[in-house]
Amino acid sequence: MAKIPFKVSARTAKLIGQENFSNPEGAIIELVKNCYDADAKNCIVIADIKFEGVPDILSSSDFQKYSQHNSLIKSCYILKGNKYILSPKSNEKQASGLMEFFSSFNSIYIIDNGHGMASDVISNHWMVIGTGNKEYEYLSDDGRIKTGAKGIGRFALDRLGYLAEMYTVPKKGKGSHWTMDWKQFDVPNKNISEVEAEVEEIDWNLKDWILSNFKNNASIHKFFNTTSYANGTVIKISHLKDVWDHNGLDGIYKSLEALIPPKELEIPFKVHFYLLQQPKLYGEVDTAYFNDYDYKVTAEYDANDLSVQLTVTRNELDLKRVKKEFAHIFKKAKSPYDLKTLEKKKFTISTSANELLKWEKKCK
Repeated sequence: MAKIPFKVSARTAKLIGQENFSNPEGAIIELVKNCYDADAKNCIVIADIKFEGVPDILSSSDFQKYSQHNSLIKSCYILKGNKYILSPKSNEKQASGLMEFFSSFNSIYIIDNGHGMASDVISNHWMVIGTGNKEYEYLSDDGRIKTGAKGIGRFALDRLGYLAEMYTVPKKGKGSHWTMDWKQFDVPNKNISEVEAEVEEIDWNLKDWILSNFKNNASIHKFFNTTSYANGTVIKISHLKDVWDHNGLDGIYKSLEALIPPKELEIPFKVHFYLLQQPKLYGEVDTAYFNDYDYKVTAEYDANDLSVQLTVTRNELDLKRVKKEFAHIFKKAKSPYDLKTLEKKKFTISTSANELLKWEKKCK
């Protein structure tokens, strides 16, 4: 009896991967998680959004430039005075074509200073769809619990744009340049084994590349001149598929808060978000956890004598107003409710597990 293997079409593999990323926000989050898993101390997300949609007006010079690359420009824009105006008679097919054309000028960069990838890691892990290495290697080299998807995060790139390229430099050995045209997955009757990316080893300085490509952005230059980037990864996604307006960018910036470890965990991982067209609009992403609270309690427990030390931090009062308008209330107050303790915002309580849990003491 003959044995025959299953075959998976490229389109099916793509659809399976994309089920995890219903919107560009989720795809960005997945790529930043990969930076965390690579033990990066810093991750930079840069949006280069030249067009938020189809422009209503084109200057004469822009019309001449873009019409050379796309015939729809001549069909859909009408000269009025010294400018070209988008015709209201453009049909749905033309509007879709224009959107795809102008979105092709937009790009997203994900940059980290993690451990990077050698060429064999790219071949044996990055290029393997559904790899399960994170299930048994769930801790990173620095002891972080890995958070990224199990082998389908590559499709986050496809969710964002039609073209992707990656520059990566490991701590030891040569760097690599990897490029991928995701339109290959849409070719009818093409098997997944027929889809190929291009990769080559390169001598490459990550930091010099960044400073050269973003030389007109003072905020980015300032950051990279004060941060170590000897190794790491740069991913560029171009020919973006979605409309990237300010509402979408604000949503991504807000969502990234959830990826910043709480300060209490002391995990060195920072995320910065920049829009090249408005470099001062965003910046470092702050953690969403434990910053907005009224009370915070931490406990230390000694199993030998069942002692417990509680540290209470109070953050619910406007101390300036309290001292100005209500200081008289605290004249006879005792610690930890006196004004002096309130100003410190923190006090400790020493007790025991027996007392806290109302255990009955039993003598043997």
